[in-house]
Amino acid sequence: MQIFAYPGDRVDFISKTASAGALEFGDPVGLIEEFFGPAHTKTTSANEEGHQELTYYNGSLRFEFSVGKLSAITIEPGLSKEKIEIFVDRERVSGPAAEAAQDKTTQVGVEAHYGEVLEKIRLTRKK
Repeated sequence: MQIFAYPGDRVDFISKTASAGALEFGDPVGLIEEFFGPAHTKTTSANEEGHQELTYYNGSLRFEFSVGKLSAITIEPGLSKEKIEIFVDRERVSGPAAEAAQDKTTQVGVEAHYGEVLEKIRLTRKK
């Protein structure tokens, strides 16, 4: 899967079968379930941070909602059995932890954690 993030705006998903779609921050829970199918895990009420969550692919994709609207997406590529490539503004930031990738995530204000590779990235809507 390829994931193209446009921080604060939208995230495009392209599967290995070439099906694609985009999600925008503020989209309702039902739209995410329509796009990805039934969630692998789903909180039935708000968690301790006041957010509801849906997860997919062994927890590698986590969608957070505030008042029923998409507010954040957290991606942990290492948890998925499927290869996940992540791009921020069309620049690849997943894979080996290159300095340019780390600079890109910092430059656009995206929360990213690197080890030898990108371990976790969190995208949020514009404040």
